[in-house]
Amino acid sequence: MQNRRLLTWLLGAVLAWFVFGIAAFATLGCAANAAWIEAVFTAAGALFSGLAFAAIYCTVTAQQEQVEEQRTQFEKQIELGALTAYAELAKALWQHNTNQAKEAEPGDQPGQAGWWKDAAVVRYKEMIKAKEAFEKTLRARGVLS
Repeated sequence: MQNRRLLTWLLGAVLAWFVFGIAAFATLGCAANAAWIEAVFTAAGALFSGLAFAAIYCTVTAQQEQVEEQRTQFEKQIELGALTAYAELAKALWQHNTNQAKEAEPGDQPGQAGWWKDAAVVRYKEMIKAKEAFEKTLRARGVLS
């Protein structure tokens, strides 16, 4: 949208410069008059200076938009990385607790196998919460539909 507006202004400036040159020639009548040639070249210099300024403005604006987009992408990566790490940790703890429950020997302390099973259930619930939070974040960011 902004590029379209800038293009409109640039085309308007070129058209105004062209009309000014034709009007100056029509008013003065001959090309021998040096004053109108100076006026046309002064207008041309102003036009190209304006075009250079517009190009610099477009470049700075585009860079600002790119920096903002990169910042947004970086924030997404950090958030998703943290959620992924938490999910992996919960999964590893769940696997550990499940293995401990399976390896509990009958001679262990009473209730030891049950404790490990309960811990595995808690870790499983944490893992599901992490998965749901991860999916919610992905949906909010528009990654998942």
